Amino acid sequence: MASSRSPNVNYNGSGYLDVTARDAIINADREQLTERRKRVMDKFYEIAAAEGLRIDSYIKLSEIGDEENV
Repeated sequence: MASSRSPNVNYNGSGYLDVTARDAIINADREQLTERRKRVMDKFYEIAAAEGLRIDSYIKLSEIGDEENV
């Protein structure tokens, strides 16, 4: 998952390992990405319905530049 945050979220501002903060950041990023995907899928369904079509198969969304999902 692509994140705009510091590449090393394991450490807090003081330089100490902070697992709780890391987990909170990862969960917030995941929730934000989930909401973005829901908005995009809703737009796909709206466009299809407006054109008299329906989506029958799987649609995979991945972030541009996200090397894990290539």
